[in-house]
Formats: sequence, C-alpha cells, structure tokens
Amino acid sequence: MRRSLLVIAATATLLASAANPHFIFGGAYDFYGVGPWWQLAGAYLCLGAVVVGAVLVWRGSARRGFVLLGCELLLYLSVTAGSALRAGRGHFSNGWGGSFLSMFYIAIGLRVILLYLAHREARDARTSVVA
Repeated sequence: MRRSLLVIAATATLLASAANPHFIFGGAYDFYGVGPWWQLAGAYLCLGAVVVGAVLVWRGSARRGFVLLGCELLLYLSVTAGSALRAGRGHFSNGWGGSFLSMFYIAIGLRVILLYLAHREARDARTSVVA
C-alpha cells in the first residue's frame, strides 16, 4: 500500500513541479524574456532526482532513495528561490495566470510527503533486516 502511495506522491510531485512557472523554463518568464540556463538545468536535475529517488525506494534501496529525495528538496528550494529572486517577488506572487505561491506550497507539501514515505520505507527496510 505504501509503495502505491509513493508512486502517487512522486507523480503528483512531478506534475506540481511542472506547474510552478519559476521552476520550469518559460512560465512566468514568457512576458519577461527567456529564463536562465541554470533554471532549466536545475529543474531537469531535480525532476530526474524525484524519479530516481522514487525508483530507488520502490526497488529496495530505500535509504539511498531517502537521502536523494532529501537533497532534491533542497535543490528544488534553491532553484525556485533563485528564480523568484531573479524575476522579483512580485512575479512570484502575482505572475502570469494569477498567484503561483499556492502552487509552490503544494509542490513543497508533496515533496515533504514523498520524503516522509521514503523515510518510512527506509525505516521498515532496516527493521526487517535486523529482525
């Protein structure tokens, strides 16, 4: 059951990231020019880390997946903060299509849920090896 939740949380996290215009190339920058190269590189690295982390947890390397997903959360926060600083806070909260702040919080919440599920899986894997 938890592994199904992990897949659902990973999929929702990827979709939420794609909806955050200060994370994926373009988005809020459509009106202001092309986004920086580091934004695109960070976004794809972060999305790749979500997929690899979820697969690692699913395939039994729960501890490595947990560590990778923790690092991915920090990377996501860094890329989004850098993008918001570059475009200005006004664009982040009142950009194209209305406020993106709620999408940002949803993406963070999904990442925390994914991290929690990975942690539980890693803890359960450790206890089953000890027992």
